[in-house]
Amino acid sequence: MIMGMPVVPTFARYSLLRRAAGTALLLSLAVQFPMMADSTAGWQEQFEKGEQALKLQGYPAAEACFREAVKQAKRKGNSPDDVARCLQALGGTLQLQDHTEDEYGSTATYKKALKVLKKAHGKDSSQLVPVLVALGTIYENEGTYKNAVKYFEQALAITQKADGPQSLACALLQHRLGRALFKSGAARRAESLYLISLTNMMQQVNLPSTLPLEELLSDYIDLLRKSDRPGVVASRFENELLKDRLSSVDHTRGVSASEFNKEVSGRLALGPSLTIDEQRPEPKGAPPPSDMQPPIFLDRPAPDFAAIDDLSRQRIVFYERMVAVDIDSLGPEHPSVARDLSGLASIYLLKNQYDAAKPFLTRALNIYTKVYGPDYLLTKRTRALLNLISEEKKSADNGGKSGREYVAALVHIPLVAEKFEIALQLNYLALLCCSKGRIDDAAKIYAWALADTAHACGEQSSLVSACLMDYGRVLRGSGRQAEADTMEDDAQVIMRHVLYKQEALAFP
Repeated sequence: MIMGMPVVPTFARYSLLRRAAGTALLLSLAVQFPMMADSTAGWQEQFEKGEQALKLQGYPAAEACFREAVKQAKRKGNSPDDVARCLQALGGTLQLQDHTEDEYGSTATYKKALKVLKKAHGKDSSQLVPVLVALGTIYENEGTYKNAVKYFEQALAITQKADGPQSLACALLQHRLGRALFKSGAARRAESLYLISLTNMMQQVNLPSTLPLEELLSDYIDLLRKSDRPGVVASRFENELLKDRLSSVDHTRGVSASEFNKEVSGRLALGPSLTIDEQRPEPKGAPPPSDMQPPIFLDRPAPDFAAIDDLSRQRIVFYERMVAVDIDSLGPEHPSVARDLSGLASIYLLKNQYDAAKPFLTRALNIYTKVYGPDYLLTKRTRALLNLISEEKKSADNGGKSGREYVAALVHIPLVAEKFEIALQLNYLALLCCSKGRIDDAAKIYAWALADTAHACGEQSSLVSACLMDYGRVLRGSGRQAEADTMEDDAQVIMRHVLYKQEALAFP
């Protein structure tokens, strides 16, 4: 908290709700500096009436009360802080009525409050910050960005000395200053301030809300999408990487697409489960295989392990019986036999019993290949699953990697930031930084993106694998080869696990 800051009256909270541009910072200030009691008679009664009128949205009445409070506060016996408090309340009320110009408007009123506080406390006092922010907000809303920059810079300089350069108050002001600079045409300086602000926010132990972070990420992404480096021709790599959007991944050429965005696109396209809609060709001389599904299936973990084992035994008996029936009625090389063999194998796969599952899948593969050919979907999927089993078994036998080595290096992020939406923004922001050639910035942001994705989606999720691949690419580009190797190795292990489980569950 900035020590010695004057009280921010109730009107500020109403102003914040109306003006989104100043929401995060001014609301924070309003919370930090609540109303204080004052024993001085006269002006305080009018001040309280003005606040009551604000609650009822009676702005003209509130304005009249605050003007009277200013007159009474200027009388002998009242402090400069009392006068400044009343002027701030009047300025906020005028701002709510969009009365910002002329000598009676909110801009002139705030400047009077600023003059009073400077005379009483000096130009470097932290008590000036709320007034400086209010003036900066007015000029920003009016489009007078150079004036807004001037006041935000003063507020930031004072806050850095009072709260420290890594405080949340500084982060909020850095964002506000960066936005005003970007609007004034100073995009490169704004980008630098956005990164500093983001760094400060992500290092906070307790971030009260995700709203300031979401607004900052949105503005940061907007800046990178709209601005180009003057005098520098974009490389082909950058142009191709910028094509990598969720809606156009399939059209990307000349560069490996963002693994994270491809995974999100895949989820949006396929939905929560994998389905096969391809029309299967009919084998010559054989009736079409039955579409009957087994009546017993396990779709989620159960807390009773004895019941799980019993259910697995029931499924094994069911499929063994189905295999025998189909062989007797349709012959040993009918696709229905292959389907039942795959279902039997899937039970062992879900229990990680590779040796037991492999013979059944091998028999199923031979049937699919003979009946449908090597390029049919089920043939290719069965072959791919056998390859995954071989890799999984080899990795397990050799004490291979678990895909969790990266977890020990995860950076700290605020608890409230562990959200899928924030992870999406961070991944996209890092990709944009990479496409602009800001490799060091991209690496820093990918570190946060990876931690957020792991916390929000699970340490072994396919999205984490995709993020690890993108992060590894950036690390390799910055010369950090060993770290890149670790990230990419973990990504491959995780993706192999994910594909293995998906394929196992996709079989009958």
